[in-house]
Amino acid sequence: MRKFFGFLTLAAVIFTFIFGANYVNADYKGIPDAVIYQTLKEKGIISSIENFKPDTPCSKAEFYKMALESAGIQINKSATATPFQDVPKTAWFAPYIRKAIDLGIIENPAVGQNFNPDSQISKAEALKVLILVNKIDIPSKIAKENIQFNDINKNSWLAKFAAAAVNYGLFKNEKLFAPNKLLLKYEAAYLIYEFINKGILNIQQQQQTQTIQPIGITIEIVPVPGATVSIPTTEVGKKFLNSEKFKILMDVLQKINTKFINKDKIDLDELVYGAIKGMVEKLGDEYSVFQEPAKATSFSKSLTGEFDGIGISIEMINGKIVVVTPLKNTPAEAAGIKPGDIIDKVDDKPVSNKTLDDVVNMIQGPTGTTVKITIIRGGANIDFSIQRAHIKVSSVFYEAKPGRIAYIEIINFTNNTPKEFEDAMNQAIKDNARGFIIDLRNNPGGFLNAAIAILNHFIPKGLISMNMEMPDGSRIPYISQGPAELSQYPIYILINKGTASASEIIAGAIKEQIGGKLVGKPSFGKGTVQELINYNDGSALKLSIAKWLTPKGNWITPTNPLKPDYDVDEGPSGTDAQLQKAIDLLNSNL
Repeated sequence: MRKFFGFLTLAAVIFTFIFGANYVNADYKGIPDAVIYQTLKEKGIISSIENFKPDTPCSKAEFYKMALESAGIQINKSATATPFQDVPKTAWFAPYIRKAIDLGIIENPAVGQNFNPDSQISKAEALKVLILVNKIDIPSKIAKENIQFNDINKNSWLAKFAAAAVNYGLFKNEKLFAPNKLLLKYEAAYLIYEFINKGILNIQQQQQTQTIQPIGITIEIVPVPGATVSIPTTEVGKKFLNSEKFKILMDVLQKINTKFINKDKIDLDELVYGAIKGMVEKLGDEYSVFQEPAKATSFSKSLTGEFDGIGISIEMINGKIVVVTPLKNTPAEAAGIKPGDIIDKVDDKPVSNKTLDDVVNMIQGPTGTTVKITIIRGGANIDFSIQRAHIKVSSVFYEAKPGRIAYIEIINFTNNTPKEFEDAMNQAIKDNARGFIIDLRNNPGGFLNAAIAILNHFIPKGLISMNMEMPDGSRIPYISQGPAELSQYPIYILINKGTASASEIIAGAIKEQIGGKLVGKPSFGKGTVQELINYNDGSALKLSIAKWLTPKGNWITPTNPLKPDYDVDEGPSGTDAQLQKAIDLLNSNL
């Protein structure tokens, strides 16, 4: 059931910190949504909780109004004239836009210019507005160490606002900001709430028993010390709490707790986690998975580029556990595991009818221990005995090839990848490179925002880097922020069957937007986005929330992968025919 990319320990998938870091739609950093919305209502920032519609897009006009009111700025409702042709004097938002102009938040708009009040606001613009309306000190100079976010370039216009926010006490310990993310209303509310509380989002746990009555159902909750108790306030939550199925669930739990023959062995947490897992499994989506705290911690650790395991990325395809790729310089690569190998047994135990999560648990283990992997390759079974190790993976490697050709290999996309890539790129430019080869072979993916941040170095500002297609069919474009230093260079991208997920986003965007050429074999074909939702107890839900599409709207799937412009086999052992082909092509075009 759980289809995801893994380092073993665990997977690196494209899941979205595009929506901001670690949020939960019924609980934000320990604060229930109801508390946040009530706070905004009491301050006059929103007029009605019932009509707020948190899951709908937040327009620029709406956000400017909310931001100005959150800072307590007085608005002259009669001052409505603006230079914008799409902000008529009679519009409800005209006084707010006028005030933003007067305060210098909107700088020197030209007469006849468009404001686009109905367009969805980006997180980058929202942050700038909040910094300015709250008159937060903005540093005049920015050094790399002042920017804690890996997806914000220190030379971008956003850098000084991001540094100001961090200095103000916001976004503590967050490494990705997701500047291109277009905000929904609840995300706008979270961001404003951050400013109201100066980044200190804590709630004191009530120690007494709470009795909560959602529409006729009484639920008695005895808080666990250190936990946060919240009851769903969405329509789905209310419907569930009022359903017969919920009553059955609670009754079954009660019966087990009071009548089960071995009730002294009951672990309530395990029962609840089992119920949640069953719910997620019923989605029938192999990319969606609920992780208990230990697994969630291991998964998150793997995405830092440092973990214990053998170093392979695996996938479930048609009920079979398939190796997407062994990671570079890992025990799996050294042992001879290859992309496309099918895992048949682990320590002589068949993996048929096992979930991907089960196989992960069978393979992973402490550093220094050994695991036996039986794979199927070309119809034959091959046994590998592999010693597990502590693996620290640098995600970017640079080499200056003869003829001033820059070769940059990206292994996967972690928190550190944007900075590592920028360092490699700067060195290549310093070396006076004439062209670039970007090697994405056997790259299983990782953080989407890391890929988007890297694309800013290729795709000119204002062009689409990728599209996200939501379940309702609407599309959210991710617009490059530039500076696109590499857009003027000839670019060749190496791909193969192990090129998946975020690496396919990179390859597809460079091909479609700046004419980069793909060399190698067809890619893996993973075109969905997973969001990682972290809960207070350390557990996490990884949920498929959207498709990703190339800038031209192509959905990449196993049956519609990226296809190379130059189809080249690997070549004999000890050679790299694909890389040599890219070098030859570059030399012929320089």
